[in-house]
Amino acid sequence: MHLVVAAPLIGAVGVGIAIMALTFALFYAPGPPRYTLTQDALTIHDRFYPVTLPAEAVDVGSIQVVDFTANPEWRPVRRTNGFSSMHYHSGWYRVAGGQKIRLYRADGKKLVLLPPRGTGSAVIFEAPEPERFIADLKRAWNES
Repeated sequence: MHLVVAAPLIGAVGVGIAIMALTFALFYAPGPPRYTLTQDALTIHDRFYPVTLPAEAVDVGSIQVVDFTANPEWRPVRRTNGFSSMHYHSGWYRVAGGQKIRLYRADGKKLVLLPPRGTGSAVIFEAPEPERFIADLKRAWNES
């Protein structure tokens, strides 16, 4: 008798958990990722795909602000190993230009492109004030 009552209850709890997980995945929106900038590295603090970029691995002279409307070659077209919700994307993506990049984006339109020096993958990162972030990064890494 107890098993007959418990089975529907277990099923209902399972459905409830699935609905909560789906809601979290769809609406997760932490805003632009936090970061730490030092003389030696940039660390992007992301819950799912954190990364530390050593200064020597980034082509500082080629860092620029990108907008997916004005720079469609950088628009992500496929997630390869990442997390995406309606308002946040992080991890590995393929872009329209064919490259595989690391992406850290909330809902911003202007993002920072951090191209690799030599081999490696570019990083596209949403900073609250992209131009100021680039100036701070160049100053920290002694580039102008």
